[in-house]
Amino acid sequence: MMSKTNPQIILVMGVTGVGKSTFIKHATGSNVEVGHGQSSCTADVKCFQIPQTNVYLMDTPGFDDTYISDADILKEIATSLVDAFNDKAEIQGALYIHPVIEARMRGSGRKNLIMFRKVLGMKGMRNVRLVTTKWSQVDPDKGREREEELCQKEEFWQPLLAAGASAVRFDDSMESAIEIIKPLIHGPAFEPQLVEEVVRDGKPLSQTQAGKVVNDDIAEARKLHKAEMEQLARDMKEAGNKRDFAFRAELAAERDEHAKKLKKLEDDSRVIAAPVQRTGRFGRWVARTAAIAVGGAATFISGGLLAGHALLLYGATEAAISDD
Repeated sequence: MMSKTNPQIILVMGVTGVGKSTFIKHATGSNVEVGHGQSSCTADVKCFQIPQTNVYLMDTPGFDDTYISDADILKEIATSLVDAFNDKAEIQGALYIHPVIEARMRGSGRKNLIMFRKVLGMKGMRNVRLVTTKWSQVDPDKGREREEELCQKEEFWQPLLAAGASAVRFDDSMESAIEIIKPLIHGPAFEPQLVEEVVRDGKPLSQTQAGKVVNDDIAEARKLHKAEMEQLARDMKEAGNKRDFAFRAELAAERDEHAKKLKKLEDDSRVIAAPVQRTGRFGRWVARTAAIAVGGAATFISGGLLAGHALLLYGATEAAISDD
């Protein structure tokens, strides 16, 4: 698969557990941790290189995660995209992964689809592939019905398809993954809406389209937690008046949990209010993969004689990355 001179990025997004890591594992041959539950294996954005190309799949955590806030996830994605853009990488496209085994799109699926649209912008839909996975786990007729529902309903994929996106199937093979990616690599690059807003317009995340969604969610959650705390305060007062101190202690513990969550929401507000800083992380990813490739080639050609030097090269690269 021929690729351009500059590094090329394919963004991979979707809910946790839908098959993102499996797709990347097939496409790159990398040892990607594959999750099977609803807690994320992908706490950070990571890049995986397709061997013998300049193509990198950018694996992202899913929004609406149990353990990672949407503010932290958006900041992570924004930082990675901005770093790649500043390092002259070309963003060739994006994959939205969805398992066809799901009879209904869950709330987290809807949230991730909204954020996908806000991160990319509708102008970039020609560079998008909507990828259904796990076809081997569903009856073919039932799978086709679900695929049609996704493609035809306005609340799901229909607006994206109308704007130029394509729906494709992934059959759990390297050949299938490469066939999905290949047209994006040979096509024109594009600038995601989030990059345009942050880099071109100089906006903090809170003022981007994706950031506004997160901000609205924070405001709603903050209101709910404050209302709960006010009710708990009244209940605690009543329990004290009745000298039911055991119940009062339970209510106090519940109030403290709400206070912790409220503090986290305040932290999240600060995260997306701050400007996105360049970290140079994408350049370090490229350096790591280059060190692995050079070290592997040297070891092979020398019949193992240069294995020690290869390890030193890789160790020095890792040390430099860790220091940053």
